[in-house]
Amino acid sequence: MFSTEDLSVLIQDTISSFLGGIAATIVFSSFASAVETEKRKKAYSWQQKKLVEDLFGGFANVCWSVGVAHLMFNHTAETFYRSSNVRAAVSLACGLHSSTESWLQKGKRTDFYPGLVYFGDNVVAVGSPVSDSASRDLLGYRGRPGHLRRGGFPIHLPVEFIMDSDQLLDKRPAKRFTGDNNIKRASPNWTLKVKDEVLPQPKLSRGGLLCNDYLVISRIPNFTSMRAFRERNEALIIAGTHGPGTEAIQLLINDLEKLRKIQQLRAHSSFFQALIPVTGIDHFEERTLRGKRLVSKPTSLGEPQVWPISVSHAQILKAMKNKRG
Repeated sequence: MFSTEDLSVLIQDTISSFLGGIAATIVFSSFASAVETEKRKKAYSWQQKKLVEDLFGGFANVCWSVGVAHLMFNHTAETFYRSSNVRAAVSLACGLHSSTESWLQKGKRTDFYPGLVYFGDNVVAVGSPVSDSASRDLLGYRGRPGHLRRGGFPIHLPVEFIMDSDQLLDKRPAKRFTGDNNIKRASPNWTLKVKDEVLPQPKLSRGGLLCNDYLVISRIPNFTSMRAFRERNEALIIAGTHGPGTEAIQLLINDLEKLRKIQQLRAHSSFFQALIPVTGIDHFEERTLRGKRLVSKPTSLGEPQVWPISVSHAQILKAMKNKRG
């Protein structure tokens, strides 16, 4: 027979062993969970990088155009970096693991980056036809500021920008903060036409601030020169109807599900257009080393729509020759 003291020690040892086993199980489970989480993160990151490269990269030689036409001629490095187009270009370049240092340094010294775009190469244009001259040429827009319309383009594009103020139903200006002296920047409230349907203009708050926007990605053949077309060079245009829409490329390249959907819907086509609604924009005070400033930034995206673009190089080449003749 066991004494009361012996039973007490035996029970204590049994409980300690049992609790130790539970603790070991918890520790092991936590470790296994952490390892599994890290594996998922790495897999997510790898898939994301591959999709970004497939959708927006793959260029052997590329010339970047980042229009900052709305900045003052004597803009500083600080105001240059605040440009929506520049921030969007940095986000995309980082996603593609492309060096941005050289063209950003050049951009700080000129009002229209990068001065002269060499259209004979592949071209990445960041900004709408209003703010980027390369985007304007690549998408076939003509006209004076505030009255741009497409014309004489070799192929039909399902998504077009409405950037002629005469075509806008709501004439109220759209406002946003750019961080420059906390001033609201106002511009016509541009919108889009998808096939034959004109989309609603972005909503405005009572004070006229943008509530939503649109981001359009166009990957098309480079029609700007016969040489570029014959060499099968391409153009990638990242453009919002306003600055927050363009900046939303940063949200997109970090959203694996939306990248997957765009890849699926483009149906293996080399050329496509994608329309992504920017469903949320925040206007807030941002703290910097130099103090506080008001900014407007995109916060959320809607579901993308994608249209593959079929291209007959023989027909387009004939149309380009007829145009030149």
